[in-house]
Amino acid sequence: MLDHLIGKPSTSWKRIQVLLTLIIGWHIVLNGKTRQLPNIIQNINKKSVGGSPWRIVFGAWLFQYFVKNIFLLIGLNAPDPLARSYSRSFYRATWILTALDAGFFTAMPLKPKWARDFFSILFSVYYLIFADAAEEKVRRIRATISIEQMRCSWEKGYQNMFLRTFSRIMFQPRMNIRDTIIIDRPNDKPPTEIYRYYARSPETFSDNDTIILNIPGGGFVAMPPPCHEDPITHWAKHTGLPVISINYKKAPEYSFPWPIEECFDIYTSIVQTKGKVIGLSGKKNINIIVIGDSA
Repeated sequence: MLDHLIGKPSTSWKRIQVLLTLIIGWHIVLNGKTRQLPNIIQNINKKSVGGSPWRIVFGAWLFQYFVKNIFLLIGLNAPDPLARSYSRSFYRATWILTALDAGFFTAMPLKPKWARDFFSILFSVYYLIFADAAEEKVRRIRATISIEQMRCSWEKGYQNMFLRTFSRIMFQPRMNIRDTIIIDRPNDKPPTEIYRYYARSPETFSDNDTIILNIPGGGFVAMPPPCHEDPITHWAKHTGLPVISINYKKAPEYSFPWPIEECFDIYTSIVQTKGKVIGLSGKKNINIIVIGDSA
């Protein structure tokens, strides 16, 4: 309320409001006199004498919950414009992803990384229960989202060690080659990191004459190849072909069109060396299947 009175959203004023409310409330609890309260509150107080503390606390919480949702109960709440737009399974998926986003956004400032990873999951469980709070949290952050917040949201499956381990165990087939190599670029430009995925025997890797070249999406600002490992590993498994994914450098550190030029340089290098630069024999022409998703 205080920030509304001064006419400007302010975390500091909201913090002051909370502290003042707690101090004044605690003073009333310690020093307040029952006979000075309104008659209706005095009657409630008399009837609650002898009640268990947990009943009083739980009753107060239920009353607060009732007041918060009174418009919903009497049908005066705003309609949900998306109520009939999604299937049940899609709606459940958005519920889970929104809770994960809210939990990860909340834990962003925490250090060290293991603590941030752990509390990201813990906070996400909290937001699974309090879905409305998750939607409000995510809505406010997305209104003025930063690059760091975008990467936190989009890269959660790779950056968080718990989600990464769970995904590899539950959803990804086993790869016999899953490594990274470095490819030099012309004109003294920084080298590029390449991820290789191959499901067949490592001894047969160099004999391939067809590869899948993956250019991963992410708005040219986020999501390196490990963020796409669920589909990449399945492509490698079902086709039996090597999948080469380019970890191109991203904005704002390397602004557009740097990523496009970097990917083109890698493609050109693979063609000119007949795949030798990525570990193939280099003795025969190769076919390149270029795939990708939203960039």
